[in-house]
Amino acid sequence: MPRPPTPPPIGDRPLRAPTPPPLSERPLRIAVIGSGIAGLSASHLLSSKHEVTIFEREAKLGMDAHAVQNKDGTHFDVPLRIFNPMYYPNLTALYDKVKVAYEPVSSAFSCTYLLPDPVGRSRLRSGSTSLAYFRYSNLNSIVKLPYPALSLDPLAKWVPGWVSALKKYVGLGCELGYFFLMAPRHLDAGKLAHKTLGSYLREENYSDVLINELLYPMLTVVCTCSYSAVASYPAEVIIAYYNAQGAWTWLPSFMRSKNFSSGDHCRVTEGVCDVVEKLSRGCAQRLGTKIMSVNPEDKDNGGLCSVEYVDPGTKNTRIE
Repeated sequence: MPRPPTPPPIGDRPLRAPTPPPLSERPLRIAVIGSGIAGLSASHLLSSKHEVTIFEREAKLGMDAHAVQNKDGTHFDVPLRIFNPMYYPNLTALYDKVKVAYEPVSSAFSCTYLLPDPVGRSRLRSGSTSLAYFRYSNLNSIVKLPYPALSLDPLAKWVPGWVSALKKYVGLGCELGYFFLMAPRHLDAGKLAHKTLGSYLREENYSDVLINELLYPMLTVVCTCSYSAVASYPAEVIIAYYNAQGAWTWLPSFMRSKNFSSGDHCRVTEGVCDVVEKLSRGCAQRLGTKIMSVNPEDKDNGGLCSVEYVDPGTKNTRIE
């Protein structure tokens, strides 16, 4: 039998370029603009396979940008960073994945009515308990909703002030009870679909006192936004949030929303600086940068996306 042809020496063999991997599998250079929890989550998930650069206008990564460090080293999260694991299962799973420790925390508060002075101006009087008409506690509390806690100053000289407050307190309590009774029914019935919180409350004829002096103040703290922004939230989202806080634990089961759940508020044990450090690990950072433009198809960059920003050190415009 004839012998097979002898293969040429290695150096003479024609070179064949390796087949490039699909675009979806190639490491990419990715810019993430903003470092709130959404930006940090995206950066963490993408950085396992890609080269990620975080752009942030603040001097520190955004989720921890306004935190305060006390002289004794105590770290204060600003604004308050608490979450309910029952309402934020994805966030909780992410914290568990990167080993961020968290613990139950009290988010108790009270709403105080300011006594009017004889000329009708509201003020806190020196040495007075004033009028605390609602309080809330989420720890060691069976009823996890704002509950009546009227405290009348027995030494009040302006009697019409606390008499007026008592009337207001009773009316607000009845209206709040109606809200907690009917809102879960409306949620299950689909009555909240495509409605903002503000439009839903107005359609149900809730008073300005309930809206502007109890519901909106609570929600602006939770959402870190203005009254107008809270009013624009989807009604379904807000009522579902109240469900997750266990606000309806006092209702018989047949009156609760079908999506009812309950759980304690939690905080990150070491502060959100721990979250920021672990989620941004392995990512490049451009802090104190002002984004000028984002070009999705930069011809000068091979048709790839580019980010134009002001370098905080040189004050010059740069493109990456």
